[in-house]
Amino acid sequence: MIRGKHSFTRKYDGLRNRLLTKCFVSAAWRPQKDPSAPPMSEFNALWDTGATASVITEEVATALDLQPEGTLKVFHAQGSAHVPVYFVNLGLPNRMEFAGIRVTQGVLPGCDVLIGMDIINAGDFAITNRDGATVFSFQMPSMNLIDFAEIIEE
Repeated sequence: MIRGKHSFTRKYDGLRNRLLTKCFVSAAWRPQKDPSAPPMSEFNALWDTGATASVITEEVATALDLQPEGTLKVFHAQGSAHVPVYFVNLGLPNRMEFAGIRVTQGVLPGCDVLIGMDIINAGDFAITNRDGATVFSFQMPSMNLIDFAEIIEE
């Protein structure tokens, strides 16, 4: 559960077609059952508004010794597959944490974790490309209505 206001901004040199940040993952933790939280490990994350849900690689599952909770049929660019499902706690830059997130396992060239719309929908997500540089910003909880058409009309 997110308490308080949190945000981060990632500024890239040049225009980017991939939004990459650090993220932190641990096995799902239930404080009522175990008062000591498992340590979170740092991974590279790709943000993808075209993905319905978040994904981790087999390497992340192995590194964290995650045990699958079952399988799920997922659809991807190469078709469909039945893949393992895990429950994890996910941390984003600037202390944004999500507990008990359901993720599937997938192949993610160039990153370890794919941040999907299940996470992105929890806040405000903005990308700007000004003066030849990409700036990506995310805040939680959602606090602003960003309406570029309204801004231009003013």
